[in-house]
Amino acid sequence: MENLRIIEVEETAIQELPSCIINFSSLEVLVLKCCSNLKELPINIDMLPNLQLLDISGCPQLQLFIKKLRRFSTQNCSTILYKFSTIMNE
Repeated sequence: MENLRIIEVEETAIQELPSCIINFSSLEVLVLKCCSNLKELPINIDMLPNLQLLDISGCPQLQLFIKKLRRFSTQNCSTILYKFSTIMNE
């Protein structure tokens, strides 16, 4: 799974993403769209060196993570989409 580049999980009852996501070092796109029960992302999600797109649009429970995601977007990930706006290297 080291070469996995895209993960799309849409409209599921997932509540959290496992921290082992960091093992997918080639991951470029992570779509968690409309996962309304998703409450948190792994603390080490910013350790994904190749992540270019993180789509958490339609995940209202993740509002508490927006501050962390703003910092993350300026460090690594070029595009983070979430329910209320889009961050692109702000």
